[in-house]
Amino acid sequence: MMGRSHLIIGIGAGALLATATGADIQHIGLMAMAAGAGAMLPDIDHRHAPIRKRLGIIGNVLLFWLPHRGLTHSLLVLAIVSGLAVFLWQLFGLALAAGYASHLLADMSTQHGLPILYPWQANFYVLPRGLRVTTGKLSEGVALLLILGTMGFLFAHLRGFIH
Repeated sequence: MMGRSHLIIGIGAGALLATATGADIQHIGLMAMAAGAGAMLPDIDHRHAPIRKRLGIIGNVLLFWLPHRGLTHSLLVLAIVSGLAVFLWQLFGLALAAGYASHLLADMSTQHGLPILYPWQANFYVLPRGLRVTTGKLSEGVALLLILGTMGFLFAHLRGFIH
C-alpha cells in the first residue's frame, strides 16, 4: 500500500486502541499520532518513503543495505520495535506498535504479500488471491474505504453511539 494509506490506517488503529482503553479525547489524539508514526516506520527501508526522506543523506548512508519489504517488514522487527516502544512509552508505545502492525497487515493484503518470516522469502497474505489489493490502484482506495468504514463502526460502538 501507499504511504498515505498506511498513515490513515495507523491513525485509525491508534484511535481505536485509545478508545478501547478508555482514554480521554487528548490521549486519543496523541495515541492516534503515535500509531500513525508507527505505521510509517516499516517503510524506512524504501529510499523514496517520507520517513526515509526525512533522514536525508544520513538515512541513505546508514540504511542503503535494507531491501524494501525485507527485514523491517518482518515479525522479528515488529516484536523488537513493539517491546522497546512499550518499555519506553507504555500506552503510547503500544499505540506505536499497533501502527507498525497495521502496516504489516495492510501490506499482507496486497498482491505481493510480505515475507514476515524474513529472511525466509515465502510471502504471506491475509486475503485470498482474488481479493488482494493492487498498490496505488482503485482496489487500494476501495480497501481503504472498507477499512475506514469498519474502524468508524468500531469507534462508534466503543464510544457508545451504536449498541
